Amino acid sequence: MKSLFLTLAGPALLLAGTALADQTESIVEHMVVTGARLPQSPEQVPADIQVIDAEMIADSGAQTLAQVLNGLAGIQIQDNIGNMRRGVSISLRGFGENGVNNVLVLVNGHKLNNPSLAGPDLSVVPLRDIERIEILHGSASSLYGDQASGGVINIITRQVNEQALLLSAARGSDDLERYYASIDQRLGEQFAVRAAVDVEHADNYRDNNNSDRERGLLHLNFHNGWFSGFAEWQQDDDRLRLPGALSESQIRDDRRQAGTPGQYSNRETTLQRLAGRFVMNDRQQLHLDLAQREEEGSGEIFGSMFTTLTEVRTLQPKWTGQWPLTHGELLLTAGADIERTEYQSDYGFGATSFSQDTDDLYAQISAPLSKDFRTVIAGRRSEFSLSDQQGGQAIDDQLSVFRLGFNYQLDAHWRSYLRFDQGFRWPNADENGFIPASLTSLTPQESETVDFGVEYQQQHLRLTLGLFSMDVENEIVFDPLADGPWGPGTGANINLPASERQGANVSVRWQATDALDLHWHYRHTDAELSSAPFAGNEVPLAAERVSNAVIRYAFSEQWSLYADAVYTGPRYRAGDNSNVSELLGGYTVFNASLRWQLRNWQWQLRVNNLSDKRYNGYSGGLSPFAFAYPAALAQYALSVEYRQ
Repeated sequence: MKSLFLTLAGPALLLAGTALADQTESIVEHMVVTGARLPQSPEQVPADIQVIDAEMIADSGAQTLAQVLNGLAGIQIQDNIGNMRRGVSISLRGFGENGVNNVLVLVNGHKLNNPSLAGPDLSVVPLRDIERIEILHGSASSLYGDQASGGVINIITRQVNEQALLLSAARGSDDLERYYASIDQRLGEQFAVRAAVDVEHADNYRDNNNSDRERGLLHLNFHNGWFSGFAEWQQDDDRLRLPGALSESQIRDDRRQAGTPGQYSNRETTLQRLAGRFVMNDRQQLHLDLAQREEEGSGEIFGSMFTTLTEVRTLQPKWTGQWPLTHGELLLTAGADIERTEYQSDYGFGATSFSQDTDDLYAQISAPLSKDFRTVIAGRRSEFSLSDQQGGQAIDDQLSVFRLGFNYQLDAHWRSYLRFDQGFRWPNADENGFIPASLTSLTPQESETVDFGVEYQQQHLRLTLGLFSMDVENEIVFDPLADGPWGPGTGANINLPASERQGANVSVRWQATDALDLHWHYRHTDAELSSAPFAGNEVPLAAERVSNAVIRYAFSEQWSLYADAVYTGPRYRAGDNSNVSELLGGYTVFNASLRWQLRNWQWQLRVNNLSDKRYNGYSGGLSPFAFAYPAALAQYALSVEYRQ
């Protein structure tokens, strides 16, 4: 019944919204940058782009970015640690357990993804620093390259504009403590600086899952008539105990117990970034972005001590131009994405050392063919090299991808879009290091996607309908029954010759009254392995149905209520490419937040999993070795915030 409610609620909201649309304030429209790598109206982008702004995040009372994406965007989340912070992976377009390497996560256009099996750390940006989140559903490899086959999530942080002070503190379940402070200060007419500190401690839901984290940020802005830029330094120290997976019988006995009581993983990350924008004239701009990220890790896993070192250096020059034509503006974007990575690890039972380089060139043109019709053409050339310094192996490869899109504004309220996209993903060193003995390396994963969508928008109502079809060649997956480097049937990473995904989505946002804002998202994805030996089977961990409903209600200028319901449908366990295990049951989780504001002060109570739903954040393995990571039952967090 719960899932049925979520499925049917949207059309009901739409019918009611059409009747009341003229009675309320309008929905705020945001310029987006993710669709073209330059600011652009969403109506000009032939894509399904969701925008979550700072006000929505604040209303939700969410404590982590994963909670925001799950509750406000209706995105399927996998959590293989259990604290909705580090260890979270995102599934878009039915990639399931492989979502971590098929969804690109950016912060202000800078890549968070790793050149390994480790997913991007979704907790690296404090929620209070976020201005908005842009989510592009579908392939975007022509603009963003590797790891963007399923989509792109771009986190845009708030600008340093004027003098400001922000202080916040939170206490909650399982000894949660969080303290945050930031100060913005203008230094004359051209400079501005921000300094921020974020400290967090939690015992978390399960045993041996303590976490301690300290983050520091220093950001310097410069702006004059022809040049603007910034320099940024971040330091993140993260110490995390790892509770490990449990068997079904262990979960029945005590879902909070630790399966690996001695394991832990500590990490220190330093990010340095320098970016600038040169205004060449009133039509053209030149952008330059340099960044270096260094991450040192250490800990214990499976009784063995380990150390890791990852260094990622990026250079991203970009040129943009805008010229007026008869029917609108011609938009051009061209640039390069150059990345150099060094990775070393020593897990006691084996050491690795490799370097991975990518050199990409891309360009996109967006041209109005008439007042209501716009076409987008984009392409990318990517060159990849991987050098295994331990094993002496070297891989060099290259490929090209293409995008063609059309956007048609039918009238003042309706628009439609059609887009063809080619996507790709390079196999990383972790994957190439665990392959069948008969292979020397994995083949790059490639895809072709067709997206079609219709959007209706008036002052207080937005409705989006979308369809897509994706064909994937040489999808990189882990097969636990393959003949691997440890012997027959011990598992290995392989290329599946073919897989396919078709789906539909419906999204409704209705500003019912000045006080009431309603959201509903439903995504249906049929993800299928279409080649032997798994032809006709469903992609593991990819839920066919994912839905969410959100209510935001302001009782007064001081009091507001937020509530969401998130449904995740049935799916197979990670690694079950043969679909031999029972389907994991679908579940619905309810969350709520109550906020009180008075002048510069804000108090907020957030409760997760209101109904104490028992579910697992991640499930994998085949019987008798099936395992899972239990998710937390009901938890609360009480926070106070002061802004000046």
